[in-house]
Amino acid sequence: YERNASLVGHRLQFQEHALGDVGDALTRARELAVQGNNATLSQSDRASLAQEILALRRDLISIGNRDDGNGRTLFAGTRHAVVPFTDTAGSVGYAGDDTRNAVDVAPGQSVEDADTGSAVFLRVRTG
Repeated sequence: YERNASLVGHRLQFQEHALGDVGDALTRARELAVQGNNATLSQSDRASLAQEILALRRDLISIGNRDDGNGRTLFAGTRHAVVPFTDTAGSVGYAGDDTRNAVDVAPGQSVEDADTGSAVFLRVRTG
C-alpha cells in the first residue's frame, strides 16, 4: 500500500506541474490576444503574434501528452499506452478514455491517481 501511495503521489505531482505549465501557456495566450487587439499593429506584427499562439497550441498538446516518467501518460485515463492528444489538420482528437485509475492505498481505500484529459482539456465550463 505504501508503494501505491507513493506512486499516486508521484503521478499527481507530475500532473500538477503539467497543469501549472498549461496555466502559464494560457496566460501568455491571453496576453497575446490583448496585445493583438491593438489597431496600430502591422500585418507583420499580427503574423508574429499568430505564430506565437500556434507555438503555444503545440505546447498545450505536448503537455497533454506528457507521461509520468514511468511510461504512463498522465491524461489518457486508463489507456496508458496511447498518445492522448493528436493534431490532425488543425483539429485536436482525444484517444484516451474518461475512466480514472483507482489505486488501493489502504485496506478498503482507493485514490484516483489523475484526472482524464477529456475532463481537463475538453470540457470547458462556461459562466
